[in-house]
Amino acid sequence: MREKEKGGERVFHVGKQISKKFAQSAKKAKIESVRLRDLRHTFASYLAMKGCNLITIQKLLRHKTLRMVLRYAHLSQPYLKEAVKDLY
Repeated sequence: MREKEKGGERVFHVGKQISKKFAQSAKKAKIESVRLRDLRHTFASYLAMKGCNLITIQKLLRHKTLRMVLRYAHLSQPYLKEAVKDLY
C-alpha cells in the first residue's frame, strides 16, 4: 500500500511492522544475516557504480549529509579493478 507524503510517495511506511515482515520474508526465503537497511546500501551502491552522482543518491535516500551517502554507497572490488584498467 502506498502512503502519500509531502514531496512524493513512499512504497511503505517504515517501522516495526515492516521490519518484522521483512525478517519473516527473509527467513522464509532462507536468506540469513540480512537487514532492511542492507537494501538501502545495495540501492546506493548500485547507483554509484552506474555513475549516478552523490548529490542525486543523497536526495533519493533522503540523507542530510554527503558523509552519510559515503557510508552507504560502496564500490565493489570488480568495479574498482575495472576502473584501474581504464588507465591503460
